[in-house]
Amino acid sequence: MRPFPKPFDIVIEVGAGFGNDTFSDLKAMKGKGKLILIEPRTWAVKALKKRVSKSEYRENIIVVQSGAGDYSGKGRYESSKVNFRTGGIVFHTNILRRKLRPNQRQEIVVVQTLDKILDDLGIGEVDFINIDVDGAGPEVLRGLSRKHIKKGTIFYIDIHWNLEEIKKELKRLNVRVTAEVNWDIPHKHIGEIYCEAN
Repeated sequence: MRPFPKPFDIVIEVGAGFGNDTFSDLKAMKGKGKLILIEPRTWAVKALKKRVSKSEYRENIIVVQSGAGDYSGKGRYESSKVNFRTGGIVFHTNILRRKLRPNQRQEIVVVQTLDKILDDLGIGEVDFINIDVDGAGPEVLRGLSRKHIKKGTIFYIDIHWNLEEIKKELKRLNVRVTAEVNWDIPHKHIGEIYCEAN
Protein backbone atom coordinates (compact mmCIF):
# COMPACT_ATOMS: atom_id res chain seq x y z
CA MET A 1 0.00 0.00 0.00
CA ARG A 2 1.22 3.48 -0.92
CA PRO A 3 2.65 5.43 2.03
CA PHE A 4 1.18 8.85 2.76
CA PRO A 5 2.76 11.95 4.24
CA LYS A 6 1.92 13.16 7.75
CA PRO A 7 0.78 16.57 8.99
CA PHE A 8 3.58 19.20 8.95
CA ASP A 9 5.62 17.23 6.38
CA ILE A 10 7.41 18.91 3.50
CA VAL A 11 6.38 16.85 0.48
CA ILE A 12 7.76 16.86 -3.07
CA GLU A 13 5.75 15.39 -5.95
CA VAL A 14 7.89 15.02 -9.07
CA GLY A 15 5.73 14.43 -12.14
CA ALA A 16 2.61 15.78 -10.44
CA GLY A 17 0.52 15.65 -13.63
CA PHE A 18 -2.79 17.28 -12.85
CA GLY A 19 -2.78 16.17 -9.24
CA ASN A 20 -3.84 12.54 -9.00
CA ASP A 21 -1.80 12.02 -5.81
CA THR A 22 -1.88 15.64 -4.66
CA PHE A 23 -5.26 15.77 -3.02
CA SER A 24 -4.94 12.43 -1.23
CA ASP A 25 -1.58 13.66 0.11
CA LEU A 26 -3.17 16.94 1.27
CA LYS A 27 -5.94 15.03 3.03
CA ALA A 28 -3.35 12.87 4.82
CA MET A 29 -1.46 16.05 5.81
CA LYS A 30 -4.70 17.55 7.23
CA GLY A 31 -3.88 20.85 5.54
CA LYS A 32 -0.65 21.26 7.52
CA GLY A 33 2.78 21.24 5.93
CA LYS A 34 4.05 22.16 2.48
CA LEU A 35 3.43 20.39 -0.83
CA ILE A 36 5.73 21.19 -3.78
CA LEU A 37 4.35 19.98 -7.11
CA ILE A 38 6.85 19.68 -9.97
CA GLU A 39 5.48 19.20 -13.49
CA PRO A 40 7.01 20.17 -16.89
CA ARG A 41 4.00 20.05 -19.25
CA THR A 42 2.20 23.35 -19.86
CA TRP A 43 -1.29 21.82 -20.18
CA ALA A 44 -0.84 19.81 -16.97
CA VAL A 45 0.42 22.83 -15.00
CA LYS A 46 -2.62 24.87 -16.12
CA ALA A 47 -4.97 22.09 -15.01
CA LEU A 48 -3.05 21.61 -11.77
CA LYS A 49 -3.12 25.33 -10.90
CA LYS A 50 -6.87 25.42 -11.56
CA ARG A 51 -7.45 22.47 -9.21
CA VAL A 52 -5.12 23.95 -6.59
CA SER A 53 -6.91 27.34 -6.73
CA LYS A 54 -10.14 25.61 -5.68
CA SER A 55 -8.53 23.72 -2.79
CA GLU A 56 -9.04 24.83 0.78
CA TYR A 57 -5.34 24.00 1.25
CA ARG A 58 -4.03 26.19 -1.61
CA GLU A 59 -1.79 28.17 0.77
CA ASN A 60 0.13 24.96 1.46
CA ILE A 61 0.92 24.24 -2.22
CA ILE A 62 3.69 25.46 -4.52
CA VAL A 63 3.47 24.56 -8.23
CA VAL A 64 6.78 24.55 -10.14
CA GLN A 65 6.67 24.25 -13.92
CA SER A 66 9.83 22.30 -14.62
CA GLY A 67 11.08 18.87 -15.46
CA ALA A 68 13.38 17.30 -12.88
CA GLY A 69 16.57 15.70 -14.09
CA ASP A 70 20.31 15.40 -13.69
CA TYR A 71 21.05 18.76 -15.38
CA SER A 72 19.56 22.25 -15.59
CA GLY A 73 18.60 23.62 -19.00
CA LYS A 74 16.02 22.78 -21.63
CA GLY A 75 14.76 19.40 -22.66
CA ARG A 76 12.19 17.83 -24.89
CA TYR A 77 9.18 16.12 -23.37
CA GLU A 78 8.01 13.55 -25.84
CA SER A 79 5.48 10.79 -25.95
CA SER A 80 3.17 9.06 -28.36
CA LYS A 81 0.06 10.95 -29.47
CA VAL A 82 -2.01 8.28 -27.76
CA ASN A 83 -0.12 8.73 -24.52
CA PHE A 84 0.74 12.46 -24.48
CA ARG A 85 -1.47 13.30 -21.53
CA THR A 86 -0.38 10.41 -19.36
CA GLY A 87 3.32 9.95 -19.81
CA GLY A 88 6.54 10.51 -21.61
CA ILE A 89 10.19 11.25 -21.13
CA VAL A 90 12.12 14.51 -20.93
CA PHE A 91 15.22 14.29 -23.09
CA HIS A 92 18.36 16.40 -22.82
CA THR A 93 18.78 19.21 -25.36
CA ASN A 94 21.63 17.43 -27.12
CA ILE A 95 19.10 15.20 -28.89
CA LEU A 96 16.57 17.92 -29.71
CA ARG A 97 17.60 17.65 -33.36
CA ARG A 98 16.55 14.01 -33.50
CA LYS A 99 13.51 13.50 -35.72
CA LEU A 100 10.29 12.45 -34.04
CA ARG A 101 8.55 9.33 -35.18
CA PRO A 102 5.17 9.97 -36.88
CA ASN A 103 3.17 8.99 -33.77
CA GLN A 104 5.07 11.27 -31.37
CA ARG A 105 4.36 14.71 -29.92
CA GLN A 106 6.75 17.00 -28.11
CA GLU A 107 7.02 20.06 -25.93
CA ILE A 108 10.26 21.91 -25.15
CA VAL A 109 10.42 22.26 -21.35
CA VAL A 110 12.64 23.69 -18.62
CA VAL A 111 14.57 21.01 -16.73
CA GLN A 112 16.29 21.53 -13.37
CA THR A 113 17.87 19.32 -10.76
CA LEU A 114 15.82 18.73 -7.63
CA ASP A 115 18.63 20.36 -5.66
CA LYS A 116 18.26 23.57 -7.71
CA ILE A 117 14.47 23.60 -7.44
CA LEU A 118 14.58 23.12 -3.66
CA ASP A 119 17.43 25.62 -3.20
CA ASP A 120 15.55 28.25 -5.23
CA LEU A 121 12.48 27.73 -3.01
CA GLY A 122 14.56 27.96 0.18
CA ILE A 123 13.59 24.39 1.15
CA GLY A 124 16.04 22.42 3.29
CA GLU A 125 15.38 18.81 4.20
CA VAL A 126 12.18 17.17 2.99
CA ASP A 127 10.06 14.48 4.61
CA PHE A 128 8.43 12.74 1.64
CA ILE A 129 9.38 12.43 -2.04
CA ASN A 130 6.96 10.99 -4.61
CA ILE A 131 8.55 10.34 -8.03
CA ASP A 132 6.26 9.38 -10.93
CA VAL A 133 8.10 10.28 -14.12
CA ASP A 134 7.48 7.38 -16.51
CA GLY A 135 10.95 5.91 -16.59
CA ALA A 136 13.11 8.95 -15.78
CA GLY A 137 13.47 8.13 -12.06
CA PRO A 138 17.24 7.57 -12.18
CA GLU A 139 17.77 11.00 -13.78
CA VAL A 140 15.61 12.67 -11.13
CA LEU A 141 17.55 10.95 -8.34
CA ARG A 142 20.90 11.93 -9.90
CA GLY A 143 19.81 15.57 -9.54
CA LEU A 144 19.27 15.16 -5.78
CA SER A 145 21.95 15.29 -3.09
CA ARG A 146 21.86 14.25 0.53
CA LYS A 147 21.53 17.88 1.71
CA HIS A 148 17.75 17.75 1.10
CA ILE A 149 17.29 14.31 2.68
CA LYS A 150 17.18 13.54 6.39
CA LYS A 151 17.04 10.30 8.33
CA GLY A 152 13.54 8.95 7.81
CA THR A 153 12.73 10.76 4.54
CA ILE A 154 10.22 8.54 2.71
CA PHE A 155 10.47 7.86 -1.03
CA TYR A 156 7.64 6.49 -3.16
CA ILE A 157 8.89 5.80 -6.70
CA ASP A 158 7.13 4.37 -9.76
CA ILE A 159 9.32 1.86 -11.60
CA HIS A 160 9.44 1.53 -15.37
CA TRP A 161 11.97 -1.15 -16.39
CA ASN A 162 14.78 0.56 -14.46
CA LEU A 163 14.71 -0.87 -10.94
CA GLU A 164 18.43 -1.66 -10.73
CA GLU A 165 19.43 1.82 -11.89
CA ILE A 166 17.09 3.39 -9.33
CA LYS A 167 18.47 1.16 -6.57
CA LYS A 168 22.01 2.28 -7.51
CA GLU A 169 21.01 5.95 -7.09
CA LEU A 170 19.20 5.22 -3.82
CA LYS A 171 22.32 3.49 -2.47
CA ARG A 172 24.38 6.60 -3.37
CA LEU A 173 21.90 8.66 -1.32
CA ASN A 174 22.00 6.14 1.60
CA VAL A 175 18.33 5.28 1.14
CA ARG A 176 17.11 1.71 1.67
CA VAL A 177 14.25 0.01 -0.15
CA THR A 178 11.62 -1.12 2.36
CA ALA A 179 9.09 -2.66 -0.07
CA GLU A 180 8.69 -3.48 -3.76
CA VAL A 181 5.40 -3.97 -5.59
CA ASN A 182 5.39 -5.38 -9.11
CA TRP A 183 2.30 -4.82 -11.19
CA ASP A 184 1.21 -7.91 -13.07
CA ILE A 185 1.94 -6.81 -16.65
CA PRO A 186 3.44 -9.52 -18.87
CA HIS A 187 6.95 -8.87 -20.26
CA LYS A 188 7.27 -5.52 -18.48
CA HIS A 189 8.97 -4.66 -15.21
CA ILE A 190 6.63 -2.00 -13.90
CA GLY A 191 5.76 -1.33 -10.30
CA GLU A 192 6.64 0.85 -7.35
CA ILE A 193 9.06 0.89 -4.48
CA TYR A 194 8.90 2.40 -1.03
CA CYS A 195 12.10 3.57 0.57
CA GLU A 196 13.41 5.29 3.68
CA ALA A 197 16.57 7.31 4.18
CA ASN A 198 19.08 5.96 6.73
